[in-house]
Amino acid sequence: MSERKKHDFYREYLNDFKRNATGEYVYCGKVYSFEGNKAEKKSFIIKTVVLSVLCLLFSVLPECLSPTDMSRSFATIIPWGTELVAVLLSVWAAGRMIIRFNELREYIYKKTVLRLPKLLAAGSIFSAVTFVAQLIYACVNGISGEWHLTIIRILSSAVAAVASFIFYRVMISVKFAVKS
Repeated sequence: MSERKKHDFYREYLNDFKRNATGEYVYCGKVYSFEGNKAEKKSFIIKTVVLSVLCLLFSVLPECLSPTDMSRSFATIIPWGTELVAVLLSVWAAGRMIIRFNELREYIYKKTVLRLPKLLAAGSIFSAVTFVAQLIYACVNGISGEWHLTIIRILSSAVAAVASFIFYRVMISVKFAVKS
């Protein structure tokens, strides 16, 4: 009975914090740092910020435009919604990684650096699916009314797919090591 069952929602990283003599909690777990010189680090941060902004901008842009027939179809809304969720999660993880970039604690490293490639691959795939769904919709139903908004809507999904794929390639090439 002395062993309490740990629930599924128990945060295991809390075991990495210990109290010091003054009663404050001190992190005692692994800390990861970027492998590379200052120029590579600066380049990586710039690429991460620019690609995050591009992914987010071109995923949100279609719904900021005036509505067209295409934006009211479930065949295009569902892929766009999944694209948006994947992009928002990847931008959140990238922002969290950049904020604590010099010293990534293990629990942050696992939720950002290790998770980002999967999220970006999903964002790239869903953006490409959205692009194809919009193209099919435009071919089957035609482009009526404000054709320039429909073209912008289709192209923004293509740009979001390419930006997510480039960001994915950047993230799989980055190296972090346990700081000693």
